[in-house]
Amino acid sequence: MAEHAKPHLCYCQIPEDKLKELARLRYIEGIPTEELMARLKTPEERNYLAAIALLDVPAESLGRVVPGTEPGLLRHLFDCRYHVKFLLEEAGIVIEEKPV
Repeated sequence: MAEHAKPHLCYCQIPEDKLKELARLRYIEGIPTEELMARLKTPEERNYLAAIALLDVPAESLGRVVPGTEPGLLRHLFDCRYHVKFLLEEAGIVIEEKPV
């Protein structure tokens, strides 16, 4: 993931409808993250996508991909990520993890 695309927010800060919309575009329709970034109109939406683009990163690699995160924040991120992946699976959006 490019340096400018690192997330600056947690999954729990993304509205559920936007989360599902962007996850569907990225993981079901297979639109590359870079192409979606170019399509999005606001920095807020690009921040949403930056976080969503990490859903296929294995949990054990997440700490390396999002460096400088304090342990309490990282635990919060893992908890939210688990919840979001469950929510997306219920909506028919299954995200396979890929090695980093």
